[in-house]
Amino acid sequence: MKKVIPIFYLCMLSLASSAQNRITHYSMDLELLKTTVWLLEGSRYISPQLSVYHKHWMFQTAFGSASIDDIVYQEVDYNNSGWFVSAKALHRILGKTQGINGVYMGLGLGMSDYTEKGDITFEGNYFDDFRATLKQQNRSYFVQWSARIKQKLGDKWIIGQGIDITHIINNYNHTEFPVKYVTGSGIVNIFGDRADNES
Repeated sequence: MKKVIPIFYLCMLSLASSAQNRITHYSMDLELLKTTVWLLEGSRYISPQLSVYHKHWMFQTAFGSASIDDIVYQEVDYNNSGWFVSAKALHRILGKTQGINGVYMGLGLGMSDYTEKGDITFEGNYFDDFRATLKQQNRSYFVQWSARIKQKLGDKWIIGQGIDITHIINNYNHTEFPVKYVTGSGIVNIFGDRADNES
């Protein structure tokens, strides 16, 4: 477990009413912050999540897809396209035994299948510009340490904040260039050297 990827997110929308005497609650969540940021950058990211709250537990599953454009260096136009699936179990450490409101911490497992492409252009001083395309496809498995804060807003809406710390647990299949982004997880080695992302 050598590659650490932090993620922040802001959500949610609840699909089920939550009566006071109900033991189990459900919500359908959407990561508004990450979705909005990538949309403003001209990229696509969607990750609906189903959350089930039972007593002091929250169980969460997510399936998402993304197509993200970025500029790695001045000469490289980067694209990452793929999908991911994950499942988490989180325990409420602060808050009432029943209901939704509270602070949760837990673990999750997931898989991401993604393709990275880099279009490289070097301007030529004497000859034509040099252009090349590098492409690699990887499937990554990961473990996530998660923390969530959930607060109901009326009967139907929930706002949540959280952080995930993700560890990629397998080696990359292809490393034509250092892996930059794992779909559904985030930027690889955000606090380290991306040159280490080649194994």
